[in-house]
Amino acid sequence: MGNLIKISLYAELKGKKKNELNLQTVEEVIQKYNDWIKKSSREDKIENYEEFLQAQ
Repeated sequence: MGNLIKISLYAELKGKKKNELNLQTVEEVIQKYNDWIKKSSREDKIENYEEFLQAQ
């Protein structure tokens, strides 16, 4: 799944407008997600990313 989709989903789930996002925070969230994917042996797909964001 592409990073642009991840950024868009992050903004949507966190209720933020695109111009209000802190890019460093988004990059950290994506890195944590990538680590979580590896540790849990899950597939990188939208449903798993949404689950990850909601758990944070």
